[in-house]
Amino acid sequence: MTQRLGNQLFKYAAVRALQLKFYPDYKLIINTYHYKKESEQRKSQGWDYLIKDFRLRNSGCSDSMYEAYGGTFFRICLNAGRKILVKLLPAGTINAIDHKILQPTFNLLGMYNPLGCSEYVKPLRSRSRHIFVKSLFENAAYFDGIRDVLLDEFTPIHDPLPHNLELLDDIMTSESVCVSIRRGDFLSSKYASEFNVCNEEYFITAMKALRKEIPCCKFFVFSDDVDDVKRSMHFPFDVVYERGNDPVWEKLRLMYSCRHFIISNSTFSWWGQYLGRNPNKIVYIPVPWHWKGEKWQGLYLPYMRKIECHK
Repeated sequence: MTQRLGNQLFKYAAVRALQLKFYPDYKLIINTYHYKKESEQRKSQGWDYLIKDFRLRNSGCSDSMYEAYGGTFFRICLNAGRKILVKLLPAGTINAIDHKILQPTFNLLGMYNPLGCSEYVKPLRSRSRHIFVKSLFENAAYFDGIRDVLLDEFTPIHDPLPHNLELLDDIMTSESVCVSIRRGDFLSSKYASEFNVCNEEYFITAMKALRKEIPCCKFFVFSDDVDDVKRSMHFPFDVVYERGNDPVWEKLRLMYSCRHFIISNSTFSWWGQYLGRNPNKIVYIPVPWHWKGEKWQGLYLPYMRKIECHK
């Protein structure tokens, strides 16, 4: 199972926290087999091994088909032979099981099944040579304790692109607001019935609230389809649009360099605000995140300001 950068960051962050807390002498190996197998069309849509462009520590990668069996994404490997594999099982494998009751048994078998919060962050009392993990890890409880580590490791290994130096300076020297608008596949019939696509009213409401609180704030618009945003949305304030064709590592740096945030219900948007360095940042987030279920509640942090957003 492959995902784009936002999902990859969640997975790395959660397993990195596990590694640092319980397995500091182990090396984190990221499996890239499925990314190698993706078609060129899918890669052009962002489905690729993207976290390679960040300062990951104590880690390496492997494209072994064996290790990728069942959707393997991460394994933690003891350098001296014995391996502990951290696998992501296929979706739907254990959904019907009450993991809070059965988690102790799972642990004995070498399995983590964190479906609700951070119960999985416990040392395993198991002689199993393999640890299985099932989750998208979309909950800050998994890794919030290592945020300082992630601020460093989720910094791009590349210098800012020359054509963005003026934009980056503008962002860093103003009361900049990152307005992150998810379009793309969210507009397709496949996803529209599941995800709450943030409409123009949501963004304008948040922009007006921020402008009232910070009259000198300046809005910078980011999107996976900047041209569509320019055509379909009309804001009551002057905005600065990103180029739209920068690599995601550059886009993320520009986003997290902003002082404040208005985000979509997108994991990439979420990471932009989470990595924001301003300790006094204002963050607006849509409610609900998803039409079905409440398992995304771990994405709502105490400092966030919620705005109801409906189709």
